[in-house]
Amino acid sequence: MSATSDGRQIMKLKVNGWKHNFCGMFCVLLLGSIACVVDASAAELWVDGTSEDLIEDGSETYPFHKIQSAIGSALQEDTVRVKPGVYEENVVINKSLTLTGSGPDTTVIRGAGGVPLTINANLSASVKQFTITRGNGYGISLKQCSSTVTNVLENIVSASNSSHGFNQTSSCIGNVMATNCTFADNGGCGITANSKSVFYNCLFTNNGQYGTDSPNTYRNQAFYCNAYGNVSGGFSYSDVSFCTTVDPLYIDSATGDYRLSSDSPCRNTGSPGRDARNPDGSRNDMGAYGGPGAAGFYDGYGNSPVVTDLHVTPGSVGEGQTITITATGKAQ
Repeated sequence: MSATSDGRQIMKLKVNGWKHNFCGMFCVLLLGSIACVVDASAAELWVDGTSEDLIEDGSETYPFHKIQSAIGSALQEDTVRVKPGVYEENVVINKSLTLTGSGPDTTVIRGAGGVPLTINANLSASVKQFTITRGNGYGISLKQCSSTVTNVLENIVSASNSSHGFNQTSSCIGNVMATNCTFADNGGCGITANSKSVFYNCLFTNNGQYGTDSPNTYRNQAFYCNAYGNVSGGFSYSDVSFCTTVDPLYIDSATGDYRLSSDSPCRNTGSPGRDARNPDGSRNDMGAYGGPGAAGFYDGYGNSPVVTDLHVTPGSVGEGQTITITATGKAQ
């Protein structure tokens, strides 16, 4: 506590890891009472399913153990950050927030006998860097939405769900933007969405129905996407631009590894814009492991060969002469 120039006593309290993670609280003791002003700007709440601490306050030190617990404590516009792990939950987002994993290769929401992820709000929600799988029905369900807001999916794998990888109900006419996502091996369509839905750099592969579809007559927009091996066809009720229909050559889709192999035709064939580049500056790779959002888990050329032997002959040459470089490598 300190005194101001006019003699008032000022007390500054910094509150960390409380329910809403307020950035700070400033209190003035005046005439025997305390007046407080709370800085309630958007906060970050943390989740770590491996934590064994009895205290769960949403701080990085004492994270929540369940994603739903963090969402329940979050305020509008907060960010929930989820550390690596497999979370067997049926998560429901019912407010405007950002839900961010640590990468689709390490952060998994596995359905607990239901839909792994439901967005049930007329507000904007963003979900990034997860694998969504084993849904008893849809992988991701958008139940309520508004034509004035956009729900964002980025660097998401939605795979091996018994119905659609993503489903937007026919009564929900709103905006969905999916960027660098992979919808694969689902029992229904890769994604069904309504008007004003836009897909960039996404992969739709080996789904039981269409790669993309609409439950009504509204048409979706697909840019720099790829659809392959879907039972009913690739792009249904969708206007496509710069899209392809080739085998993306995943490293091992049978085990859930949807990273692209080094010789995949979907590498460096996504959006050419500067703001869509991979973390190494190269042109966008389609799918969940490419694009600027993959900075924390981008693997470059994945299983590209490793040089094991290198020979330069002759050992020395004069100016203008030729040398020969021979390299031997092996696949990772």
